[in-house]
Amino acid sequence: MSTAPARAETDEDVGRFGYEQEVERTISPFGSFAMAFSFVSIATGIFTGYGLLLANSGPVGIWMWLLAGAGQTLVALVFIQLALRMPIAGYSYQWASRLVGPKVGWAFGWVSYAFLAIVIVAVTYGMADQSLIPLTGLDHTVENVRILTVIALALQAFLIIFSQRIVAVVNNIGVGIEIVGIFVLSILLVAAVLFGNDGGSVDNLFSKGTHAGESGYWGFNGPFMIALLLGAYTIVGFESAANLAEETKNPARVVPRAMLQGVLVSTGAGFLFLVALTLAIPNVAQITASDTPGAAIMTAHFGEVFTRITYAFISLAQFVCGLTIMTSGSRLVYAMSRDRRFPGHQVLGRVSPKTGTPIAATILILAGGIVLTLIFGEDALANLFSAATILPTTIYLITVLLYAFTKHRLPEVHSKWDLGRWTWPVIVGAVAWCLFALSALTLPEQFRDPVKLVGVVLGLGVVVFLGMLVFSPGALRRTVGERDPIHGGLAADEAGDPDAPVGHVPVGTVEPYPTRNG
Repeated sequence: MSTAPARAETDEDVGRFGYEQEVERTISPFGSFAMAFSFVSIATGIFTGYGLLLANSGPVGIWMWLLAGAGQTLVALVFIQLALRMPIAGYSYQWASRLVGPKVGWAFGWVSYAFLAIVIVAVTYGMADQSLIPLTGLDHTVENVRILTVIALALQAFLIIFSQRIVAVVNNIGVGIEIVGIFVLSILLVAAVLFGNDGGSVDNLFSKGTHAGESGYWGFNGPFMIALLLGAYTIVGFESAANLAEETKNPARVVPRAMLQGVLVSTGAGFLFLVALTLAIPNVAQITASDTPGAAIMTAHFGEVFTRITYAFISLAQFVCGLTIMTSGSRLVYAMSRDRRFPGHQVLGRVSPKTGTPIAATILILAGGIVLTLIFGEDALANLFSAATILPTTIYLITVLLYAFTKHRLPEVHSKWDLGRWTWPVIVGAVAWCLFALSALTLPEQFRDPVKLVGVVLGLGVVVFLGMLVFSPGALRRTVGERDPIHGGLAADEAGDPDAPVGHVPVGTVEPYPTRNG
């Protein structure tokens, strides 16, 4: 374990990767954990997707949450190996660009961008559909959901543009409230079942619900396997801590811990809440038929006033989740644009000297969110929810494979986070999990529309890539961080082997980031 003294981050730290320090380092250890946890946001995922779980799998489907948590933990352990050695904005885009080349890195970046562009709408639309509508008492119409979604997206963008410090404060407060709130709600729901007279049963935990008696229920890609969707949708985004590494104090020490804690806390607390919520179902058939099953369960046990208070809390958690996603998306666009690898990079790769944030990149995420909100109709939530699960699982799979095939190029780092002899068991387990999850999320008939949506955004990426090859070929040959008239910065190959091929930057040419006590 390294005993090198820790030091404050300076411009030279990012400079070793070919960039200048343009954003402020304001994120603390708890703030980094809060970024990882708030992106996952168990309150957001469960209240958005619980109705889909009941409809597609029945209450017993909650047990698939544990499998998803175990699989995502393996993926997080692999991501930690890369974040430990390359703590810079852009995460998978940067890692692939430096380990394989700019064209492969661009592909990783586009898939990550597509995920973030869709999931910000999935989360915010889910907040409007499943929380704000019950909270405000508005009619449950597509028009009202769209209006609330656009308003929330605009407010998130305003906060991100105005100040990252304010975003960090809001995020930290929101995460604290979410963790406490989830535990309190879980205790109250269990107490209501044990001591109340409003229904609920242990039998709910093993009920197939409306799928009782259905043949093939336990089969591969049958109704039970489809329940994987809830955990696979919710327990994602822990890598947002890595995406904000350039804004984090001592990122090589802080970011790995934040990612792992984000996954483990989310898995444990989320399963506790799922068990409590499922125990408290008074009538499985009626709750399954409800447009807002979470609200229906709360109202049955605690009345409408308590339910509205609860949904105010849930709405805050969902808003903070969206805030983190939009922040992460803007940082990815900024990271690709400063390398001139994103359309409109001349504007999108700039950081405002007044606010210290990439304003144009944030506005792009906002604009894309508004467009997607207005496009989708009645089945918007289900399609966005599913697409926002397929894309991150794809990112996780290709990133784990990237690490497996290129880890010999990475510098050794003496840290407690290094996997050592567990490297290959973790890699094999993570790949197996991702392949299983992708099959469960793409092969069943009900996922045809989300698969088409994923195909469209990836197809758009092919068009953009071909356009860049024609109109800006140099950007896809240039070494990551190479000096250019827009962003400046030291070319990575200037600091390493002068004979290194352009567009291929072995990370081993950059000394490992210093750490202390892991």
